[in-house]
Amino acid sequence: MTLVYLAAAWLLGVVAAAVTGAVWWPAVAAIGVAGLAAALVERRPQLALLGLLAAGLFAGGAARYLDQRPPDEPAGLAVYNDTDALRFRALVADEPEVRGGGQRVRLSIREVFDPSASPGAGDGQWQPAAGGVLLRSGLFPRYRYGDLLEIAGELETPPTFPDFDYREYLARQGVGSVIAFPDEVRLLSTGNGNPALAALHAVRRQLGDALTQALPEPQAALAQGIFLGQRSAIPDDLTADMNATGTSHLIAISGHNVSLVAALIISSFAWLIGRRQAALLALVAIAGYTVLTGASPTVVRAAIMGSLFVTATLLGRPGSAATAVALAAAVMTGWNPLVIEDVSFQLSFAAILGLIYLAPAIQEHAVRLLRGWGIEAGEGGAAGFLVESTTVTAAAVIATMPLVALYFDRISAVTVAANLVLVPAFPLILGSSALTSVAGAVWAPLGQATSWFSWAMLTYMIEVARFFADVPLASINIEGFGAGHAAAAYTAIVAAAWRLQPTRKRIDMEEPRIQRAGLRPVWLAAGGLAVAAALIWSAALSGSGGRLTISVLDVGQGDAILVETPDGRHLL
Repeated sequence: MTLVYLAAAWLLGVVAAAVTGAVWWPAVAAIGVAGLAAALVERRPQLALLGLLAAGLFAGGAARYLDQRPPDEPAGLAVYNDTDALRFRALVADEPEVRGGGQRVRLSIREVFDPSASPGAGDGQWQPAAGGVLLRSGLFPRYRYGDLLEIAGELETPPTFPDFDYREYLARQGVGSVIAFPDEVRLLSTGNGNPALAALHAVRRQLGDALTQALPEPQAALAQGIFLGQRSAIPDDLTADMNATGTSHLIAISGHNVSLVAALIISSFAWLIGRRQAALLALVAIAGYTVLTGASPTVVRAAIMGSLFVTATLLGRPGSAATAVALAAAVMTGWNPLVIEDVSFQLSFAAILGLIYLAPAIQEHAVRLLRGWGIEAGEGGAAGFLVESTTVTAAAVIATMPLVALYFDRISAVTVAANLVLVPAFPLILGSSALTSVAGAVWAPLGQATSWFSWAMLTYMIEVARFFADVPLASINIEGFGAGHAAAAYTAIVAAAWRLQPTRKRIDMEEPRIQRAGLRPVWLAAGGLAVAAALIWSAALSGSGGRLTISVLDVGQGDAILVETPDGRHLL
């Protein structure tokens, strides 16, 4: 519980800075006062230290987020955005993303050519530079991770759309400029990246090529997305169907994939090298698979949680889902606090929290209701399996629905039904795709021999998505759903989950006071965090305070006035 409390303090600090743009010192003070109050009430000085640690972590999380925020003014190579053509040298920092008729390449700048910096020859000079650039080019020539390119062309500032801040999205990845179909691209050398990453990218390409050779489309593209995290080749119509039915989360690498990797490694090698050594090998495999699939927020979260559970097994300690979730979120935001703004990060943690806290509550009440009708839905039976599958799916859908409505302006009336049909089959879909990929990479005919089963499972997934997408009201558009509505929805969900929690044994009031008092610090700590959360959300949702607000923006030569109405509408 102490780890959860401290991790929650850090996360609240990151959230506070994200929504307010500053360190909220009143919240820091509130957490510290809560710890001191707990120490006085319980006469345990260590609680004061715990409160001070939490206050420090809260402030540290906020400071870390503010330090990592992209600068308001252009920096690095971005100072050359929207100017004349520029010549620079850059390293391909990641495997290019092939989409449609072109490729998107993330570049890390090494040098920029300054024609005025020559010591006398008048030919200019290369100067060290830094920054990130997104290159858009045709399908050929294909670039690889570690290629050093010399590029000439005009840099552009990433655009901002009414419903999506693309500039902010790229800035979180360290990219401040975009260059589309430049005047010249010249390959200077290859193999300049990290050798280990280059090897992993080569393996990923080989596995993806094996799927392309063994399976037709769109099954091959879907298998690449499910097993390798390469979703760019999935057809737009299939992506739209999966979005409409709320099944697109199955393509994202998540706990299903990581748990399958760990289970396969342990079960395959335990008899040969022992269960303990197999568990250590599983930790290495989880890390490798995380990097292999691109290390998206969903797979990083799953990898951290999976590694913690495997480690707990190695140490002979019971695994705690709450501790694993809190530590995973704290580690991810500690490494890169800007990930808190990533939609996939938020959806992933909302879903796992729903599975941990909401699913058991719904399942217990469903079993009790069915028992009242004379139906036993205990473990092991068909009714029990159906109830468990339904409640798990419903919990994940309920936990993520406010975020889906907030970011995508839609909800689906068929999400529970579609996921209920697909989720039980997903281990077979993932497992068969992995088998075909690995078999085809070893020997192409072997991949062809195993592809019939993976083709059948992938086709099943495609047809289910298409069937439910054609159902009336499969996707319902929602207009005007804002952060305040999402906060209210999650307040209601948390209240319902708390009210429906499975029954627990009550503490015997005749037990010694020191045993009963163990819960009090938790409640006092929770109270301090609740005060902090209330302060944060009040600042985040206050907006214009019900007033008409007019802001005059400095845009250089011209006028720009932003009008915010009391009901939250904006006019520029």
